[in-house]
Amino acid sequence: MVLNTSKKIFQSKEVSIFFDKESLSKTLKIIIKKNQFPLATKRNKAKRWVKEVFKKNKLGPGFLVVLRSGFLEKGFSYIDENMSSVLQGFKKTDH
Repeated sequence: MVLNTSKKIFQSKEVSIFFDKESLSKTLKIIIKKNQFPLATKRNKAKRWVKEVFKKNKLGPGFLVVLRSGFLEKGFSYIDENMSSVLQGFKKTDH
């Protein structure tokens, strides 16, 4: 299972971020439950926000993001600020 080999790098009430250096060749994974976000438009909006934060920080592969209810209510600027502060330590230094 992915979570057993992954390292949790951030957790809040609304989001958890895991990093797995063994899956760096794979894409960013976003888990969002349909029962917590019943409307597809809300699920898609949450995914876009996460992708935008990772794109802004030039990250993606190797990360697993789990979203929970309350994520969208925080607003994009709050999510961006909190996730970006955690992701700063994961910027690639080998390029």
